[in-house]
Amino acid sequence: MVSETLRAKKGIVADSNNLRNDRKVINEEDSYYVSVYSNDDEYGYVTIDIPYGDVYGETYYDTDGYGSVEDIEVEYNSIIELSAVCRDDDLYRFVNWDDGETNPTRTISVIEDGVSYTAYFEEIPRYTVTIGSTTDYDDSEFLSISGDTEVDGDGYSWVEVTEGGTVYLTAGDVAGYNWVGWYNGNELLSVDMSYSFIPTQNMSLTAKYEEIPVYTTTVEASPIEGGYVYVDLYSGNWVDGDTEYDYDEEFPSKEWASAEENSTVQIYAKEFSGYRFLGWFIGDEMVYGPEYSGNWINGITPTSDVTYTAKFEEIPVYTVTVIADLAEGGNVSVWTWTGIDPIEG
Repeated sequence: MVSETLRAKKGIVADSNNLRNDRKVINEEDSYYVSVYSNDDEYGYVTIDIPYGDVYGETYYDTDGYGSVEDIEVEYNSIIELSAVCRDDDLYRFVNWDDGETNPTRTISVIEDGVSYTAYFEEIPRYTVTIGSTTDYDDSEFLSISGDTEVDGDGYSWVEVTEGGTVYLTAGDVAGYNWVGWYNGNELLSVDMSYSFIPTQNMSLTAKYEEIPVYTTTVEASPIEGGYVYVDLYSGNWVDGDTEYDYDEEFPSKEWASAEENSTVQIYAKEFSGYRFLGWFIGDEMVYGPEYSGNWINGITPTSDVTYTAKFEEIPVYTVTVIADLAEGGNVSVWTWTGIDPIEG
């Protein structure tokens, strides 16, 4: 707004910084008209100051909130200072005056009548960046997005920034997944979990994770009355598991354990009384011998789903009978040995 002292009444000389000596105002017929405009009142307006020269009448020059003023009446050769002002520097910017001048503040000397000046403003381009992940989890739990010229956004799936602003992305660890990188379509942008860039267009980026393979190790007793089995995690990351008690309520006949890739497991087998352990088998192939009865086998690294069968066999029981000749006055005794081969003859 032009100050009250610059809204000079007709017939009074306005002195500014001793640029002029006191003198009489020229005839009103020699007053000139100047108009100033904003191309878009929403984007910006023009402030006006007249440090040198007379202003006629009680004209108001406050353009803040209006954007443009027509027909400012000043004397010939007055000095007018114009400033193009954005309403919000984060959203709009000054481009130039209509005569090509790019400085938002300018000084003009009024030597023509009816001249006008238009300040051109434009909305600063905005770019929206959206992100998502390849996991089955809620992205808000481990993704974040922000911008240093942020206009809007939700903090985890999208942000809107003005041109020249930096977008910041952060991805966190996700259980059951390995981090791969930030992708724009098939283009790898960064393998770092924290990544920043300046967008030049709307973008949709992907936080790419790969699901960690999970392998299941199953152990089973055969036959179930022959013994019991265990499987347990030895190192790495456990995922799931279960136990079946088909023969004995205390000792399992079958167990399985699922663990992430590169984990190791351990297995155990023990026979029941009356049976002996033959070994661990995968299909028909023995992979661990009978010496592992009652011993944990640890450090097994699964590379696929696998089933280990602990095979048992019943120990044969033979009865050896000794008969004495009663005619000689002897006694009859019967002995029974378990696990002894019969004596021939």
